[in-house]
Amino acid sequence: MLNKTAQRVLLTTTVFGLMSFTASSAKATQFSSALLVDSIEYPAGVGAPAIKAYDPTTGAFLGDFVSPGNGLNEPDGAVFGKDGNLYVTDLSGDRPGGQVLEYNGTTGQFIKNFIPYLTADPNNSLVKVSHPDGITIDPNGNFYIANNAQYLGGNPGPSGNFDPNVSDSIMEFSPTGAFMRSFALAPSTSPIGPVGLAIDPNNPNNLYVAAINNGSVLKVNLTQGAFNPVTTFIAPNSNGLSGPTGLLINNGILYVNDYGSPLGSSFTKANKIFAYSLTTGALLGQVASGVLGDSTKGSPVDGPTASVISPTGQFIEVSDNNSAIAILDPTIGNTSASAFKGYLVQPGAGGLNFPVLTALYANNITIGANAASVPEPSANLSLLGLSALGVGALIKRGLKKQQS
Repeated sequence: MLNKTAQRVLLTTTVFGLMSFTASSAKATQFSSALLVDSIEYPAGVGAPAIKAYDPTTGAFLGDFVSPGNGLNEPDGAVFGKDGNLYVTDLSGDRPGGQVLEYNGTTGQFIKNFIPYLTADPNNSLVKVSHPDGITIDPNGNFYIANNAQYLGGNPGPSGNFDPNVSDSIMEFSPTGAFMRSFALAPSTSPIGPVGLAIDPNNPNNLYVAAINNGSVLKVNLTQGAFNPVTTFIAPNSNGLSGPTGLLINNGILYVNDYGSPLGSSFTKANKIFAYSLTTGALLGQVASGVLGDSTKGSPVDGPTASVISPTGQFIEVSDNNSAIAILDPTIGNTSASAFKGYLVQPGAGGLNFPVLTALYANNITIGANAASVPEPSANLSLLGLSALGVGALIKRGLKKQQS
């Protein structure tokens, strides 16, 4: 997931560190660092779409960095741009839609609809911004967005919830939001479901894409003019991988969160974190396999969606089924219960509800400065009557519908 001068660290998922002090304002509080995660409304009336901030050391809830009613419908991925602002992929629920929103990176105030719904590749009418999930940034400040042709118009699967007018793709935009190019991944008739993204910090021409629908990880060569730029890095459903979501690259290892397969008549839960060699793609093993599972049966980590390394070197894991953030021993192959080092954020703390792909560390933020900043919805989105379930829903809420 790259940075800004204010030392913001991106890793596919995003996080922020902390140490707080109270500002002179009676309404706003400043923090030197914080861990930011997304939170949604699910089911209806439970929770609210927001970007929440937690103390990265103690896990204490600091407040909503981007508050409910501040333009969000269902936040999914997020990244800081080179300008220091926060860019959030916002899903459209169980209807076609989606956009990228821009927020002030210090106060969380809404700035604008940065990349509107249906922004298209002029050379390919099927490649357009629709159901955006993962987002990342390269050293030049260009944005990459994973567009997913699937939305939740019913249970996930091949029965009517694919948008025939959209193809799975990666779209590249300039730091100002201008379209640059796209990489088609799959036709709308057989979508693979691109979700999490990660750029190799040591070779930023390599972009990795988690494909939840077919259980694979793709590699995109971002070199201009590259022949056959999209290749398969991890073959579909190999070694038990079924529904990858968030990706993390650290010390030559690609960590893949495996949520489970959303396709077919019944949802198959995975609850695994795989580790692969970034050089060869070979499976190295699993992380904390002894503590991942069904939280209703005592497992402390349920529904892994995003991993991140904290400023102090801890392996932080976001799980949406139990709405919690855990600290894990990243030793590959450790099957002991001791791999669970405790919760950084207890289940549901601060109103955390079904977090997905956002786990970022940021510095020098202000909490409580954005509550009154409510943007007008775009004409397209307001006509759609957006709800609070989206394609990140493909990663979770939709999967939960199949379980109910």
